[in-house]
Amino acid sequence: MRAGLALGIALALTACSSLGQPQVIEYDMEVRSVEIPAGTPANAPLDVVVEVTVGGCTSFKRFEAQRTASMLRLRAIGNQVFEPGTVCPAYLGWTKHTYTDPGTPTRTGPFEVVVNGKSWGTVVVR
Repeated sequence: MRAGLALGIALALTACSSLGQPQVIEYDMEVRSVEIPAGTPANAPLDVVVEVTVGGCTSFKRFEAQRTASMLRLRAIGNQVFEPGTVCPAYLGWTKHTYTDPGTPTRTGPFEVVVNGKSWGTVVVR
């Protein structure tokens, strides 16, 4: 649903753009799965693997992170690029990207991982 809204906004902006100028729209990507370890030391690096949809004119751009001692909030942000005269293929697939939390500030347990507004679980802090 978010991708559809972003596509609608992008098409509207493309219609208003100068001819020949590509339009780049950033949006929260659709998340299929998130992999987190069952446990981790309080201050060790922690890998979070996020699987997002890609394809057509859509690609992964970056993660934005907000962190407290008890929670990691990630945003998986994608790009949709629209160039005048270019048709985006309908193919959509999935790709995994890893965010490594550095372990600072020191984690307290349970440590919750939230991606694009949804809680994907907690990690036991040892």
